[in-house]
Amino acid sequence: MKLFNESEIKYLAGLLDADGSLSFCFVDGKLYMEMSLAASESVDRHGYIDSLADRIGWLSIREYPEKNWSPSHQWRVTSRRDLNILLPRITKHMVVKGAHWKRMFDKWTELRTVCLTEEDIQALKEWSNSSRKQAGPIKPKNHPTWAWVAGFLDGDGYYSFRKGKKETTPSKVGCCCHIDDRICIDLLAKAFGGSVREEGEILRWSKAVGKQSKSFAIPFLKKVHTHSRLKKWKIEQMLAFHNRTNCND
Repeated sequence: MKLFNESEIKYLAGLLDADGSLSFCFVDGKLYMEMSLAASESVDRHGYIDSLADRIGWLSIREYPEKNWSPSHQWRVTSRRDLNILLPRITKHMVVKGAHWKRMFDKWTELRTVCLTEEDIQALKEWSNSSRKQAGPIKPKNHPTWAWVAGFLDGDGYYSFRKGKKETTPSKVGCCCHIDDRICIDLLAKAFGGSVREEGEILRWSKAVGKQSKSFAIPFLKKVHTHSRLKKWKIEQMLAFHNRTNCND
């Protein structure tokens, strides 16, 4: 069964590069693995995370009544069949975690039937932490795909507005990451220009999408809008502004 077309796989690769996790689990000396992705209801307004669980994997929901936060929906993939279906397709499109997730997948494939000692388990945990610090794709990327860009910005990105006296206008599109994961920032800056700023261990990329930048903003926003699932409404607000100003020019 073809659960996801290639465009959605690329989008998921971007979203998982930003917000996804792949981790080892140990039960009675046996190695298991879980891929997960979570979003709050305030961000995922149309239930995209739930729709993923409807197709493959399963869903858990966590509520925070004591903090008055909206519930968080987590898509979890744990079965050998589901991991074998998804991971080889997703990892080849990832920019930040692709090589790490492939190493995790290969190690799990190698050891999942082995009975592990406590020393083996500790060594695997340390190996996993070390592997994650080696960010990068399985194969070098010269240019990001639009679906990956939309997914990554849906996770670690933002579409910001500037409040003026008369109206609120589009300002910037951008994202941030840990400096160890700078490969994603460098790829976005190479593809689209903009500015890169280092703040301690955090790296930020931003690009203007206001009225003075509409020659870049309109085509860019239209492309990411095609693929976006979590921040589509913000992109639509920006495009609506540019459509109005175009009509008034």
